[in-house]
Amino acid sequence: MKDMTTGLFERHEEVILLLLAALSGEHILLLGPRGSAKSELAKRLRSVFVEADYFERLLTRFS
Repeated sequence: MKDMTTGLFERHEEVILLLLAALSGEHILLLGPRGSAKSELAKRLRSVFVEADYFERLLTRFS
């Protein structure tokens, strides 16, 4: 968990929720303004698991 929070400010709760969702096999939706490390957290979560796949979907109000 320390590797996932390195360099990120006040993202401890989000990291815990991401790990909990990943380990329980559930989905998580991260909402927030641009630049709040949502994609970065997802990329770091992928690096925790050996054979994990990763994709991004940009959602807008028209999606």
